[in-house]
Amino acid sequence: DLQEVNRLNDYLFTSPDAATDYLVVMGCGMLYNHASPPNAKWEVDEADNRFLRFYADRDIKAGEEIFHDYGEEYWTTRAED
Repeated sequence: DLQEVNRLNDYLFTSPDAATDYLVVMGCGMLYNHASPPNAKWEVDEADNRFLRFYADRDIKAGEEIFHDYGEEYWTTRAED
């Protein structure tokens, strides 16, 4: 069950199709960490909503780490009981 806490949950994005469908980020997207404000953002590919597209929100210098905002839900679902 994907609702249970496991490492895969760290790479899940909710699909626009339904709240029960998820997209798993692979490749470089797995390496992007959180920052607020971020220097990159993501969107679901409109042509094929099985894919996420990351893009720079501002100029990112060579060697600078890429960050995106994990979103409020990420943090609330990981809050300690």
